[in-house]
Amino acid sequence: MFLQRLAPGVTSQRFPQPLDVGALLALVGLALPIGVLIHSGNHTYPKVQTFSWQGQRVGAEDKAFILTFNRPMNWQSVAANLHIQPPLLGKASWSGRRFVYTLSQPIPYGKTFQIDVRHASETRLVGSSPRSAMQPFVGRFQSRDRAFVYLGVGGAEDGRLVLRNLTRQQTKILTPPNLVVTGFKPYPEGNSILFAAIPRISTVQGTFEQKLYTVSTGLSQEAAGQVKLLLDNTDYQILKFDMSANGQSIVVQQYGRKRNTPVSLWVLQPHAPIRPLNYPAAGEFLVTPDGSAVAIAQNQGINILPIATEGDSHLPEYLPQLGMTIGFSRDASAATMVRFNPDATRSLILATNQGVKKELLKTTGYILKTQFDPTNQTVFCLYTRLGRDKGSGTVLYISAIDVLTGKDTTLLRRPSKTNGQISLSPDGSQLLFDDIEASEQGRISVLKDEIGQAITEGTLWVLPSNANRKPNSSKNSVPMASKLFISGIQPHWLP
Repeated sequence: MFLQRLAPGVTSQRFPQPLDVGALLALVGLALPIGVLIHSGNHTYPKVQTFSWQGQRVGAEDKAFILTFNRPMNWQSVAANLHIQPPLLGKASWSGRRFVYTLSQPIPYGKTFQIDVRHASETRLVGSSPRSAMQPFVGRFQSRDRAFVYLGVGGAEDGRLVLRNLTRQQTKILTPPNLVVTGFKPYPEGNSILFAAIPRISTVQGTFEQKLYTVSTGLSQEAAGQVKLLLDNTDYQILKFDMSANGQSIVVQQYGRKRNTPVSLWVLQPHAPIRPLNYPAAGEFLVTPDGSAVAIAQNQGINILPIATEGDSHLPEYLPQLGMTIGFSRDASAATMVRFNPDATRSLILATNQGVKKELLKTTGYILKTQFDPTNQTVFCLYTRLGRDKGSGTVLYISAIDVLTGKDTTLLRRPSKTNGQISLSPDGSQLLFDDIEASEQGRISVLKDEIGQAITEGTLWVLPSNANRKPNSSKNSVPMASKLFISGIQPHWLP
């Protein structure tokens, strides 16, 4: 029998093997449920696969979130069933399986948000089964803390960078006691701060011994107060510095310690050594928000000069009859500049990348600081005017100027004691400003104002910035400032 089974052409079809029977039964078993599914349609529920802001901490630069679904949806039903708490105004759009919600205003800081989508339905194809309701989705995210930094005046904070977190009601001194901070700029996400400082024992020598450092704020994974040296002053004295809003370019004005070495501009960029810029270094300068160019006051005008990098296509531009640049809009589409007039007055000029130049304000005093609101529709300006009466001194103003209409709304007016600072919150809701007392005599202070007087007192105030609201009466047509009872100067909101 064994030999017979091996003989060629001899087979047996009468008794199938057990393995064949099992395979046949398995195929039949799989075919039945597949047939039922094909006959009855797709039984998977539509659902959200990903939410771009899930568990994230977002800021003013975050304009939109994306919901990605597992299948095409009836997008009108998604928009109608999207609920956000606290509410965020915005506009819905979609493409493929992605639903995009774009905010119409900057997100308020210091809040926790929840989005809820349920009862939205899928797209119904011709001849398909009825629409399936989606699997309910709940997502959560936070905005960044409402926090600002300032230079402390007096006590343990004197001359040191201090962080005030309004969301968590915390105050932290960031820089060590052996350093006196002379200037600072936050990095774009507020996780660290670029600052210049001198040794406390060298304050008599002014800014000639300052070095550049970074310090962590503690708003990320890194603990607060971690100081790192970025640029020393061994070969060059650091005079001034500025950083682009995106943190990608730091321009430093330096003076060589060797004889006959001229003042020069240098640029620091991530993952690259410091390098010189071949531009005249005289005059005030400001780095553009994207870090691609630097605006330098020269020859009774302003030069916009590229910070040369590989593949850079920016060309130099000259703006005549303008004195200096004092601010850029966040998208660099517009800038505020000062024009010095023949009658000894000064004008605030709005210059756009479309070639428009427009006078926003004219004063007999100084234009100190400007800032665009997040929509680029309003410019906030800190400036002074000479008093009407001879010998009455100067008056300090904070104004909100509508870019389109030129309407100037005065938010604050007070006698000017010395120059000050304003800072607009990232969501555009509040202005910080300082009230400074300075004197040539009095207590010894490590902090000086712009003319070298010792700063003896500094108080911080906060002012609602919504100057265009409709007043209920003449009494409340201008928002009221509130004293923060903080001894400090140069307040700056963290981005």
